[in-house]
Amino acid sequence: MGKLLCIDPGKKRIGVAISDKNKKIAFPYKIIESKDRASLVKELKEIITANDVEKVIIGYSKNSEGKPSYAALLGEKIGDDIDKETGIDIEYVDEEYSTQNAEEMFIRVGLSRKKRKEKIDKIAATLILKEYIEKNLRHS
Repeated sequence: MGKLLCIDPGKKRIGVAISDKNKKIAFPYKIIESKDRASLVKELKEIITANDVEKVIIGYSKNSEGKPSYAALLGEKIGDDIDKETGIDIEYVDEEYSTQNAEEMFIRVGLSRKKRKEKIDKIAATLILKEYIEKNLRHS
């Protein structure tokens, strides 16, 4: 039984979270600084292989006009590349407000702006994955 990997794409950083092998708990994994897409996909492929990932969840957000955001379009490209490289299942999920929710959580616990910036993207990915697990897998 493989794990789930979640990607929260962004202009500057890509947040990554991973589940346990039973797909019950989401954990922050890492932040990848944005780089060229080929290098990014190579790093994600290494993470997928090293962690026995069976499915990749990609956060998908819309702008205020209801159209896919820059991050959503980037996520689609990354998902297409990962699919071509690995053949692994890719699923896009609504991630509206995940970063804002992570930010609010950090503020409530008194984390400094610098510390928030260091952690925000992987925590946002973790929140996306947690919600995915709760909606789709907790009943199994």
